[in-house]
Amino acid sequence: MKLRFCLSVLLLAANTAQADNQAAQTPSDKKGQWTFGVGVFGANLPHYYGAEQSQSLLLPFPYIRYQSEKLTIDRNGIKRKLWDSEHLELTFSGSGAIRVNSDDNRARAGMPNLGWVGAIGPALNWYVKDDKSLYMQLTARKAWAIDGGIESIGWQSELSVNWSSDKRPIANNHLWYTVLKARVKYDSADFNQYFYGVDDAYITATRAGFKADDGYAGAQLLGGLNFEGKGYRAGVFARYNHIGGATFEHSPLVKQKGNLSFGFAYAWLF
Repeated sequence: MKLRFCLSVLLLAANTAQADNQAAQTPSDKKGQWTFGVGVFGANLPHYYGAEQSQSLLLPFPYIRYQSEKLTIDRNGIKRKLWDSEHLELTFSGSGAIRVNSDDNRARAGMPNLGWVGAIGPALNWYVKDDKSLYMQLTARKAWAIDGGIESIGWQSELSVNWSSDKRPIANNHLWYTVLKARVKYDSADFNQYFYGVDDAYITATRAGFKADDGYAGAQLLGGLNFEGKGYRAGVFARYNHIGGATFEHSPLVKQKGNLSFGFAYAWLF
């Protein structure tokens, strides 16, 4: 359980709590610079998109950052310039979903639990502006569910538009900035079936069978407010997800078209 706990918080910190600035500056030290720390992540999240129920969680996570002239490793993933272009970067990033006990979810009563879900894969960033404050990102991630074993559950992909403001000073050399993100998602049939499918064995008088297809999987808006200073990084975020028109919209496990989630992250730097 502790291993699954740590894996999930790393993925959540990389995706859900990504109210951060991806416009990194290149350090003068070509050998690279490491920064280490420890943090805490708290959020209220839906059991899954379209669920009626949500749950709150508070999780620790390690803060690790490396930056050199060509390579950056941080909570956004692994970023390396592609073809030495100032406007294109090839990255690796992760996402995740929390474990859901079906006894706590009315729509899933009597069905198998949903495990911790982790996904990782490449992402291509195209920076529209030279200062990297506005960029588009195309991602593809392989996903696994972890609950007493590891199960491959297909692929996720998304196209997003991301913007971050300039960093602005506040008292005592602290800085703050905002982040906005809009994205649309396309998931494989196996991934959608894991969350929204209903096999024959779990059909009831109030729950019909459902076989999920691949296709459009919803749209999302995220806003974040971030702070940084000597020895810390912090942020708060709010996210709205809408699955109207999604390929699994008519699953009996979908009880509402929109979900609002929010949370915070705070990291102490060594």
